[in-house]
Amino acid sequence: MKTNTKRVINILLTLAMMISLITAFGGAALAAPVLSGASASLAGDDVTLNVSAAGAAGAFASLRVVLKEDVTTFVHVDQFILADGDNEIVFPIEAADYKGLVLRITLAAAAADGTIVTYLAVNVDKDILNALIDGAPDEDLYEHTTWAVYADALAKAIVVRDEPFASQIEVDAAVAELEAGLDQLLFKMTSIVINAPAATTVMRNQSYTFTFTGAPAPVYDAEVVWSVSNITYATVDPLTGVVKVLNKTGTVILTATDPYTGTYTSIVLRIV
Repeated sequence: MKTNTKRVINILLTLAMMISLITAFGGAALAAPVLSGASASLAGDDVTLNVSAAGAAGAFASLRVVLKEDVTTFVHVDQFILADGDNEIVFPIEAADYKGLVLRITLAAAAADGTIVTYLAVNVDKDILNALIDGAPDEDLYEHTTWAVYADALAKAIVVRDEPFASQIEVDAAVAELEAGLDQLLFKMTSIVINAPAATTVMRNQSYTFTFTGAPAPVYDAEVVWSVSNITYATVDPLTGVVKVLNKTGTVILTATDPYTGTYTSIVLRIV
């Protein structure tokens, strides 16, 4: 009841001020205001709306604040008398109730150019997002396919970081996607070790399966191409590393090569 009474008193005072202004101007019609340059900031529970109003001396304006994502949810409604030039309008909200959300602020005056809209993100926390972006790893260390996934997430995250009116939901989603992109990154294989002595003795007319270890881990696909230096002594399956030793003594070099980076290593097979 008290709230309604206070609202009625405010409206009556506003009307009285308008009548006084009209009388002061000799009953002439007020100039149609042109609103521009609106911006909003939050300090505690007080929102400060700065707006420029050309030709707005004594113009009546209405303020409506709703949620950006749900314009049917009203946060604040008020009326003001504008001054010509720069105006600073301060009004309260319950900031804790709207933490992480974005408000749509509309100031409207009775003129074709007398409406302006701006937005305000309420206490949106971008600290984790900023830290992840600032700590982006070195592209040269990672395999290109997994890096492309991460780079896409990073580009999206930067857009959200630079968007002044991003909600906490949008920020948190960007963080989650960026963290997932980091988790799936796999290193380029910078070194290969064949899991056998540097000089390995093998028997004629026998088959051997050789394996390798790539580093650093985790390594993308961890694939190598196998080859031998002389197929008159032995042959090798290039994909599986299975060596078939022929009926001939001597030495042959077995090589494992990373097809992506060209990194390779070799051992000597002594055929007895």
